[in-house]
Amino acid sequence: MTMPKIMGTSLEQHRTEVRTRLFEALATLLRQQPLESISIAQIAAEAEVGRTAIYNHFPDKESIVVEFATSETRRFLESLARAIDARGTATERLRTYVRYHIASRDSYHLDLGHQLRTSLSAEALLEMRTHILAAQEAVASIIRDGIASGEFAAMGEQSAVSLVNSCLQAPQVSGEEIEAFVLRAISVA
Repeated sequence: MTMPKIMGTSLEQHRTEVRTRLFEALATLLRQQPLESISIAQIAAEAEVGRTAIYNHFPDKESIVVEFATSETRRFLESLARAIDARGTATERLRTYVRYHIASRDSYHLDLGHQLRTSLSAEALLEMRTHILAAQEAVASIIRDGIASGEFAAMGEQSAVSLVNSCLQAPQVSGEEIEAFVLRAISVA
C-alpha cells in the first residue's frame, strides 16, 4: 500500500495546499463548463490530487462549492476593504466600490449566482446567503453614510443595494457607463 503524498512541511500546510489546488481547479473548470456538469473526478484531475483525497477535506461537490464561494467572498471583501479609504466621502467610496467590483470580475468568481440556484440544495443556498449578505454590507455601509451625510438621496437602503449590485452584473455595459449611471442615480445633485 502506498502512502498519500503530503504537500508542504506540516499537515496544516498540506491541507491548505490541497484546498488551494481544489479551489483553483474548480475555478478553471467553471470557466469551461457549467457547475452541474463538473464532477469530483474532474476537480481531482485538474487539481492533480487523488479523487479519494478530496473526501479527506470535503464530503461532496456541494461542500467544495460552498467553501470555494466562502473563500472567494472573503478574499474579495478583504481586498475591497484595503481599496476603500474609510476616510473618503461616501461618493468617493462608492466610486471605488463600483470600480473595484468591475475591475475584479476576472479575479474573483462572484458571478456564480445563476448556477448555484439550480445546482445546490436549499441548505447550501442558505449557507451561501450569509456570504452574499456580507458582500452586500460593504456597499450598504457606504450608502448609509451617504444618506446620513446628505450626499445620496434618501431611499430605502436595501433597494439602493439591490439596484447598485444589479448594475454591476451587466457585463455588456462598460465600467465607465456603470459608474456614471450608479453615481448619477444615487446622488442628491
